[in-house]
Amino acid sequence: MIKNFNNIDSIKPRNVYNLFSNFGNIEFILLNRIQKVILIQFENQKYAQVAKDNLNNIMLFESVMRIMYSPQNRIKLKRKNG
Repeated sequence: MIKNFNNIDSIKPRNVYNLFSNFGNIEFILLNRIQKVILIQFENQKYAQVAKDNLNNIMLFESVMRIMYSPQNRIKLKRKNG
């Protein structure tokens, strides 16, 4: 989970993917523009740890990123039927 984006409306999922995929395989990215957070699900926890070690507290998209682990081990998305 990444917090502290003042201008999240200008962030594109492709930009997030291009940066974070350097640290491991990504299963999905979810931008929550209302809560101003980005969720990234890596293939495993090792990849998430390496990304956090390298990117936490750096300036990105005109904001200092605050990276933390989600309280859930895996994020489950609800899918609409139809």
